[in-house]
Amino acid sequence: MKKMLLLLFLAGCSGTIQDDKPPAHLDVAYAMLGYSEVKDTKELKVFLELNPRYTEWCAAFVNKVLEYSSQNSIETLGHPNYLLARSYLNYGDLVLEDEVRTGDILIFSRGNDGWKGHVGFYVGTEIVRGRKYYRVLGGNQDNEVNISLYPEYKLLGIRRP
Repeated sequence: MKKMLLLLFLAGCSGTIQDDKPPAHLDVAYAMLGYSEVKDTKELKVFLELNPRYTEWCAAFVNKVLEYSSQNSIETLGHPNYLLARSYLNYGDLVLEDEVRTGDILIFSRGNDGWKGHVGFYVGTEIVRGRKYYRVLGGNQDNEVNISLYPEYKLLGIRRP
């Protein structure tokens, strides 16, 4: 419950992006860090407005983080497939890989189907055994909100709200 109160407080704290300060939507995303669809189902249902146990919810997480920070999401913009990660490929402004900033939205391929994907917020880059990985703060990463590594070769696009 304390986390939800913090989240609601942070929802009113949106601002502009500054070079030395991460964008406000990351405050909302970080406030949800550690929420699990197993132990925090009730809280996630309220935040996401869906049941995370029965729905792939990475795009729903990005939608709600943006909305709670007073920004448009693909849902509020009326996208017909607002729960599909790849729907974020046309959102906001295109960002080149060498211009990625903290808080940008990264979209990745997932599986062998052309419609499947994953979406989350960029929080860093790591080189592991000579390969580039992105640190992504997102939902539905091992059934929770966490920071996970995603390989560069699966990156489909980068967008800035």
